[in-house]
Amino acid sequence: MAQGFLETLTRPPNIVLVEDDKAYAELFLIQLSHYACNICRFSDGTSAIEYLRSSPSIDLLFLDLKLPGASGLDVLGVVKETHPAVPVVVITGCTDSEDAKAVLRTGFVTLVNKPVLHHDFERLFRAFKIRALPRGDGI
Repeated sequence: MAQGFLETLTRPPNIVLVEDDKAYAELFLIQLSHYACNICRFSDGTSAIEYLRSSPSIDLLFLDLKLPGASGLDVLGVVKETHPAVPVVVITGCTDSEDAKAVLRTGFVTLVNKPVLHHDFERLFRAFKIRALPRGDGI
């Protein structure tokens, strides 16, 4: 994992979430709402690819492998082409699938198995040095 790269940013990181499962996407968005970051979410690979090709500023990508439209592997290929320094966290329900094995061989990603639990989110956010928002009184 490319630890600590986000701590050098002088702005909140721009995070892209590509997840077609609405429940998992909502869980990610809830977890990310506790951190200082900008989030852009896509539920299909084709829309994510269009965004990645047009957006100059992406700092971290959370990516499901099984997507409608273009696959997660297709999205990964575009990320490697357009944003080669951006770390990718692949979220998958089957880490021993051929797609997951192919992704790991790239050395380009961190692989997280579903279900993603609260402590998994915290570990990822700490590893990437995403700053938590200050907590208000009574929270």
